[in-house]
Amino acid sequence: MAVMNKLSSVGLMNKLSSVGLAIASFLTVVVSLDTSAKAGDIFQLGSQNTWNHVKGCAKDVGVGANGAVWVIGCNETPGGYGIYNWQGGSNWRGIPGGATRIAVGPKGNPVVVNNTGAIFWGDGNGNWQRLAGCARDVGVGANGALWVVGCNAVPGGYGVYQWTGSGWRGIAGGITAISVLPDGRPAAVNSHDEIFIGDGNGRWQLVGGRAKDIAVGADGSLAVIGNNVEAGGFGIYKRAGNAWQKIPGSAVRIAVAPNGVPWVVNNSNPSNPPPTTGNPKAEEFFRWANGQYKISRLDNLGWDSRGQCVTLVVRYLQEVFFNKSTAVRAYGHGRDVAGGVASKHPDLFEPLTNQGLPKRGAIISFTSTGKWEVYGHVGIVLESRSFNGQRQIKLMDSNKNGGAPNTHVHTTDWINMDQYAGSVVGWTNPR
Repeated sequence: MAVMNKLSSVGLMNKLSSVGLAIASFLTVVVSLDTSAKAGDIFQLGSQNTWNHVKGCAKDVGVGANGAVWVIGCNETPGGYGIYNWQGGSNWRGIPGGATRIAVGPKGNPVVVNNTGAIFWGDGNGNWQRLAGCARDVGVGANGALWVVGCNAVPGGYGVYQWTGSGWRGIAGGITAISVLPDGRPAAVNSHDEIFIGDGNGRWQLVGGRAKDIAVGADGSLAVIGNNVEAGGFGIYKRAGNAWQKIPGSAVRIAVAPNGVPWVVNNSNPSNPPPTTGNPKAEEFFRWANGQYKISRLDNLGWDSRGQCVTLVVRYLQEVFFNKSTAVRAYGHGRDVAGGVASKHPDLFEPLTNQGLPKRGAIISFTSTGKWEVYGHVGIVLESRSFNGQRQIKLMDSNKNGGAPNTHVHTTDWINMDQYAGSVVGWTNPR
């Protein structure tokens, strides 16, 4: 399927003109939910703040106003990952499709975003209606109001849009995650982990606390995934009056049932903790840098380097390895940076290689295609694995779309590193 037309990035209030609705079907039918992985465990909050483990593996979870529970599974398929509806107990019903984010309408129908940003409204049986636009996250209220986080970078994250029935209405603001109150107003988190409740017309009220994800139940219950790192992701909180109540446990994605009960998905099991470099400065940098808008160097280069892929790597070196005091300049274009770092700083980084798998914290350079071929691309490896014969990584990078300085630092999901931005030149691991 073709990549969706992107929401207009000319201005926050610009609307995306409707290109019409089309009935679309995905390519693959998935008949069983992968239950082998520990990362992606699914939990429903039970009595006395204890968690009931629901068998299965998921990347995202959504619950509708009628109680229907849907997840994005862990099995890779065209469009992202498999899509499943909970049947109770340990039973899941898979439907045709692939996606990366999911929300659920008031009657239990799924609304998804796939790995190209395409938006689809489903009937629950594998028939999909494609909506115009491009999104990174999606939310549906108990009254049916549909909101998305767009694909156009703005201060605070990405544009905010509401579906009107024939097109998208943009409002002021920049966010990274969204949910919807029962009356249709948006609740959101931005790239600084700030939490907001909106009036639906571009005015936002800041709520105390910090969060990575947000969810609202049909009864108005508000819950978030905090930004405090724990073994399975981040802390879990539920709003109680004007304060946040900590719920034992940790997760990365959250939804709330109509009775106010949270459902969560984590990213690891306590016996299998998240990867780490062993360098506290590096780990703090990764937490801080993700989502940064127009990332800049600590020194004045003399030209506007904000938001560039090379700038992210230089800031990484300055913050983690050079105590913020050393100006680092001559590494070349993105395709040259990994080799340049390896040769200039052999006491800090290993020789350039493209054999095996990179370590967490490695600087990796790529060739590129089209008009960017002369420049290439560079990023920082957060995780690596071998999967179905492919070398895969999770990458932190900036300016992949060539929009600098108006770009955010972002972290990819698993990508085939030998096909990303062209091909791999090589990487240098930190010593």
